[in-house]
Amino acid sequence: MSENTEISATLVRTKFSPLPIFFILTFFISWGLALLFIYPLNFIYQLRSWDNFIGVLCNLFTGLQSFGPAIAAVLTICYSEGKEGLKKLGEKTSEC
Repeated sequence: MSENTEISATLVRTKFSPLPIFFILTFFISWGLALLFIYPLNFIYQLRSWDNFIGVLCNLFTGLQSFGPAIAAVLTICYSEGKEGLKKLGEKTSEC
């Protein structure tokens, strides 16, 4: 089976195209969490510190935003290609 046939068979299994899913997940992880939790609850955002539990959560949310595209890429690969896609990703990253 050729590589193009494998890719098209994988895309037929999925209901949505991977590219819009990637951009939607990237936006939600990077900005959606901030728009839903951090900015409306500004008083909580001001508590950012490592002294209390709320401050630790705020720091984790703001740190998670910077990894939004990477997390969205891994989730999109999981959705569109499954375990085989993650294996390919692991093989390609180990070559570098």
